Amino acid sequence: MKTIGRDKVRGKRLDHDCYDAHTTRNEYGPNDNRVFCCGLYDPMNDEPLEKCRICAAFVQNQKPPKEET
Repeated sequence: MKTIGRDKVRGKRLDHDCYDAHTTRNEYGPNDNRVFCCGLYDPMNDEPLEKCRICAAFVQNQKPPKEET
């Protein structure tokens, strides 16, 4: 099973600072081959950056994988 990278989940290329963020896999079990981003955080208030909050690859925005038939 091939890994689905953050750029595919996001729907566009990663920004230059996206590479600094930690990633996570298998959020919905061993058959979930998508890679999600843990996000970048504002050091002043420990909140995710706005660009991360609206990103489809951000782990808090994840949705269960579509069932394969």
